[in-house]
Amino acid sequence: MPFSAAWVGEIETRNIALPVKTIALWQEMVDILAELVGVPAALIIKASPTHMEVLSASQSEGNPYIAGARDKIAALYCETVVKTKKKLLVANALKDPKWNRNPDIKLGMISYLGYPILWPDGVPFGSICILDNKENAYGMIYQRFMVQLKSLVESHLATIHLADKLASSKSELEEANKNLESFSHSVSHDLKAPLRAIGNFAELLAEDNRSRLDDEGHRQVAGIRENTVRMSKLINDLLEFSLMARHSLTRADVDMGDLALEVYVALESAVPNNNAMVQIEDLPHTYGERTMLRQVYHNLIANALKFTGKTKNPWITIGGRRELDKNIYYVKDNGAGFDMKNAEKLFRELGRLHSQSDFKGTGIGLSIVGRIVKRHGGEVWAEGAVGEGATFNFSLPNHIMGKPYLKK
Repeated sequence: MPFSAAWVGEIETRNIALPVKTIALWQEMVDILAELVGVPAALIIKASPTHMEVLSASQSEGNPYIAGARDKIAALYCETVVKTKKKLLVANALKDPKWNRNPDIKLGMISYLGYPILWPDGVPFGSICILDNKENAYGMIYQRFMVQLKSLVESHLATIHLADKLASSKSELEEANKNLESFSHSVSHDLKAPLRAIGNFAELLAEDNRSRLDDEGHRQVAGIRENTVRMSKLINDLLEFSLMARHSLTRADVDMGDLALEVYVALESAVPNNNAMVQIEDLPHTYGERTMLRQVYHNLIANALKFTGKTKNPWITIGGRRELDKNIYYVKDNGAGFDMKNAEKLFRELGRLHSQSDFKGTGIGLSIVGRIVKRHGGEVWAEGAVGEGATFNFSLPNHIMGKPYLKK
């Protein structure tokens, strides 16, 4: 009774390793099964394209089968069960013309009861069976018990199958992310190379024709150079934004007050002609990815410094508070502000509320803030009024695995 090509193909696609703990559990099951029914052999069989392998064999007296043994496909009881995906009961093979030449008779096993074991998608795995050296019709109570054990083994296979699919998906996702990262850097390089060439050409044009260009000509050349710099920064920001989703979180305690101060000190020297009074209040610690949260503060504080650049007596407050299940942090300023009608645009990619001539930028910074905070399980929102300043808020959970994180 050879297997069909289609059947063999199904078997070959299921090369999934079985956990040692699962095999040990199945061993206990067949030992109990043989003892309960009172037979010399209880087995769990795994099918392959060319043979049947004994995965688990009861350690009962008179059992001629051992774990690891393999039989070639040759009209075996279990072969029929696996191929038909149906129960097989042979009370006495010696009296049955269909089975009186079965190879198991040579081992003294003349009666058989077996059930197919299937993967969750219906592909055959093998069988669970009992064999006796005497005629045995196996009563209904034993048959029902076998059905329960079959279902239990199939539930184990369902878990193993799901774990394998998740592992495969994770591996494929990691490979896709590597390819995407490589592609992103390649695109970034390919886009920035001509921008550098344009910028360099504009610079050479201005130097070589300094005396021949009028004010308008110099202004246009300067505009070209400025736009190439802006486009290069936009490409960098878009690349950073695309990579942010694939960056894994490594959480640890973060002193948000120290982090905000560190960011401000770094930005203070990088933002020319800014005389804003900056106050950093006592901030609750959080449990998160420090590098990512540093980027949040970098973008929010840089925004505040930029939008207070044209304000008389500018000030910036960096504060926070603890609530029931979360910490609220904010960066508040008395700068240009914004119209609340447009608040929903703030955290979108390329979402700008001010013209490039008023305030330079790419419109990516706040969308990065939103993505980082959401990956930490928090939320972002903003409040403001035109000419009266703005407050950018974000929340972070203050619990770990359901327990409060209250470090100050």
